[in-house]
Amino acid sequence: MLGFVVVDYTDDLDEHLRELFDCSIFYKRHEFEYMRDPEKWIYRYKLADDYITKIVLDNGKPIASLGVIKRRCIVSGKEVNVGCFVDDCILPEYIGKYEDIFKELFVDIEKDAKKHGIDVLCGWDYLHLLKKHESFYKQLGFSWVDGVNWFPGGSDINETYPHPLTYLIPWYWRWAIGLYKYYFKFIELRLPRLNDDIKIRWMENSDIPSVVEFINTQEDDAEFKSRYSVTEYQIILEKNNIHGILAEKNSELIGVLTYVVSAWGGWMFGKPFYDKKWGIFYSYTPDEFAVKSKYQKTIVPAHMVLKLMKTKDPERKIQNLNDYSLMVDIFDKRLDWRRGALFKVGCSEPEFDYGVILAKSLRDDIILDKSKSWDLPARYIIAPVPSPNQSD
Repeated sequence: MLGFVVVDYTDDLDEHLRELFDCSIFYKRHEFEYMRDPEKWIYRYKLADDYITKIVLDNGKPIASLGVIKRRCIVSGKEVNVGCFVDDCILPEYIGKYEDIFKELFVDIEKDAKKHGIDVLCGWDYLHLLKKHESFYKQLGFSWVDGVNWFPGGSDINETYPHPLTYLIPWYWRWAIGLYKYYFKFIELRLPRLNDDIKIRWMENSDIPSVVEFINTQEDDAEFKSRYSVTEYQIILEKNNIHGILAEKNSELIGVLTYVVSAWGGWMFGKPFYDKKWGIFYSYTPDEFAVKSKYQKTIVPAHMVLKLMKTKDPERKIQNLNDYSLMVDIFDKRLDWRRGALFKVGCSEPEFDYGVILAKSLRDDIILDKSKSWDLPARYIIAPVPSPNQSD
């Protein structure tokens, strides 16, 4: 690429990379989009044990980026290292050279991935963006599944965790969003009650060993199954500000829902880089969601999601008594039980949030199976927001 050079991250590039992120992700985007909080671009990578960052410079200016965060999971029955690519961003004025630029980025990423012991590359993107470059990704050796969509719900935009809303949106938007509270109240009233022997509660530190065992042995027919050790998962929970909700029947664990906090902007909140005034609001996003197969089609998963939407402050275990905290989930919609649970509590599936997961095996003995659900924990798609008690 004449005049372009691919480099690794350095601190002096951070502010420019944040601007690249905002400029790229909000370009011609009229709906909500996830944001970075804290603002430091490298923060999300520092949450992982191992990562790769690649930046394209044009005369010293960052014009495109691609990062990879490493995780362990089971793929094709083998325990492997998966590199989840994120921050596939490009400045709008270089979109005409998208395929040339990203070919160089993925070539460099693959070289480093093999050095890092990564066996599979995968990542999420919008369906409409993939359709523009289908032949390009096929040539790179990627396959994909669509239907990995966003499912939003909730109505409380003001008193959100970890920070209350400080940006004042127009009154008519405040009024319209406020009406959703009564919609969700109506939905909750119609939701069948749980049996007396089933309990939904917040996760405690003492639950972590049983939670890890439950996630590692989850019963969904998924292609990318998480694999954790107890010590590793304790560190992940703390670094990523992850909290959880458990379902039990007579003290037997039957469901686990862990979640990160995500930051959002756009639409009536304005867009960074493009608007003079803009604000950030926060929501919960499920990270791991597993339920024993015999309970998946029951009302249990819906009550777990409802418990999340009724959580005001997970650190202090405070419920949202008068409203419903914002929640947005992302997963392969072929997980019928999970989709059904969200619809039962009033969540939607907007068309503008349709997405895909792309993946490529870097080993001949790993053949990706598209008949299984392709799912990623949310922290490998969006950047988790830290607790107010965590430093950047």
